[in-house]
Amino acid sequence: MNKISGEADFKLKIPRKKPYWRKGQKDKRKVFARMRRKWTRAWKWIVFVDEATIEYDSNLVGRKVRLRAGKELEEKNLKPSFKSGRTNIGVYAAIMHGRRTELILVRKRTEEERTSKKDRLGLNAHQYATEIHQPYIILCIEGINIAPETIYMAADNASWHCGEENKNLQKECGNQRLAWPPNSPDLNPIENAWTIIKKALRKRFSRLERRPHSAAELFQEVKEEWDLQ
Repeated sequence: MNKISGEADFKLKIPRKKPYWRKGQKDKRKVFARMRRKWTRAWKWIVFVDEATIEYDSNLVGRKVRLRAGKELEEKNLKPSFKSGRTNIGVYAAIMHGRRTELILVRKRTEEERTSKKDRLGLNAHQYATEIHQPYIILCIEGINIAPETIYMAADNASWHCGEENKNLQKECGNQRLAWPPNSPDLNPIENAWTIIKKALRKRFSRLERRPHSAAELFQEVKEEWDLQ
């Protein structure tokens, strides 16, 4: 089978990941693209905002090391682990032409901050407004020497981006929100930055001395890569 498919110029590859679009979502993406197909300089004044989850798993399935008998407990042949075997952190950032925010660690909310029984203590609109939007993103925008109404904020339709508190902050700042088609993270160029960072981290963590042992160490490693890019 492999020989026949090879002769027919078929190659066995892992499928590329793309968002799944429900009925009508592709049309909304087309409308978004057509409305802005003549944009040139306008793209310079768009602030692209996004979050990423960075995970370090010291127990990757299938990861093997080549060793001799009796050498199993040498440090180079061991994998450091967290209590759960993995840890992850949430990070946020914003980029635009010639500028970017520093990398922001998303704080994990405490039990006292639970708003309902269904609240999983993830990022919510109030936390985004007070710990990310106001102190970092607005501060970055205010440093731009241009009329604020010409600046657009490009963010997906996550509930914390669309909260009333954030809408009010944006009105006070004077910039506009760029209407974003649903389920379209691939249109945000900051996704490319996350891909570059994660690739660099995989290379970095291949060295024993650079592997993190806590969430704080993981964030420090990610921040170093962000600052290098």
